[in-house]
Amino acid sequence: MYDIASNEGGFWRYMKFRIWFLILACLYAFHGLGAEQIIMRNGQIFTGTIASQNRTDVVLDTPAGRVVLKKSEIRRITYGPSPEEQKRAAEEARRKEEERKAEEKRAADKKAEQDRKAAADKKLAEDKLRDEQSRLEADKKKAEADRLAKEKAEREAADRKKAEDKKTNEKKEESQITDEQMRQRIREEVKKELELAEKRKLEEARRQEELQRNTPNRLGAFMRSAVLPGWGQYYQGRRTPAIAYGVTFFSLAAISRQQDVIYNRRRSLYQASSGQFLFLTPYATRLRGITQDDATAQAVFLFGSTTNSHNYDRYKSASHGARSARGALLGFYAWNLADTLIFAPKTGVSLKSSGDALQFAYSLHF
Repeated sequence: MYDIASNEGGFWRYMKFRIWFLILACLYAFHGLGAEQIIMRNGQIFTGTIASQNRTDVVLDTPAGRVVLKKSEIRRITYGPSPEEQKRAAEEARRKEEERKAEEKRAADKKAEQDRKAAADKKLAEDKLRDEQSRLEADKKKAEADRLAKEKAEREAADRKKAEDKKTNEKKEESQITDEQMRQRIREEVKKELELAEKRKLEEARRQEELQRNTPNRLGAFMRSAVLPGWGQYYQGRRTPAIAYGVTFFSLAAISRQQDVIYNRRRSLYQASSGQFLFLTPYATRLRGITQDDATAQAVFLFGSTTNSHNYDRYKSASHGARSARGALLGFYAWNLADTLIFAPKTGVSLKSSGDALQFAYSLHF
């Protein structure tokens, strides 16, 4: 493509001139929309307003003054507001936004103040209503208490009058009854006393039987602790020892299980090392071609012997630990059973009557 400022003529030059003229005419028609930005071919940028232009030059008014630019040196012209206008527009938008936010804040504060005032008025009205209801309730309770007190006083007065009338009637009857009637009344009262005594005796026997039936026995506690350590103590009503026995038993069981796992693992290692020990003798290693001289063969044999001895020591230690843990578990289990027989709860307090005698019995289980 030929440059618009070249000296070549012809049709293409004419057409390019017409195209440039249309482009510049359009740019000139819309230059009033804002500041123009002219980018030169050397990278320099000019910002301002196009004052005039012709076929070869563009006159630009910039903040630093008027400049004349060659169209042949221009790469691109862009249109839009100047940085100062953009800055002023941004400041104006920011100022309007701040004013809007301030107005919204004032409106929100005013509404909040109105809400607070309405809430305070509502609370004051509720407090007054509550006080009035409390006062009415107190007056009602006081009137009810006065009414009940008055009714109680009236009932007591009526009861006293009835008791006095009853005593008066009894005195009149006593003054009128004969000796035979008096003896008959005494016999009836004695009979009533005997019936009451027999009834109390039967009730006491029933209570003792129920107490014995509900009292934990040693056999029941022993069987329960045999199934689950601590259950027998719980059956006897000893809650804290029951929890201690249960937790200790399961802890010892876990330790015993862990010791058994360690014992089995170390026994396997010892068996494996002892099985390979015969193949690590100097004669065997030289025969199999593992070592080439006596010194290396002896070193291999010494290493194998040391490893086998170390595995044997660990195996014996694990065996002792497993036996100790299992013995502790079995011993604690046995002591758990013995505890249900030795430390039974203290029971057996009873009070019995036989005729005119009163018996007090106390039994201690240990």
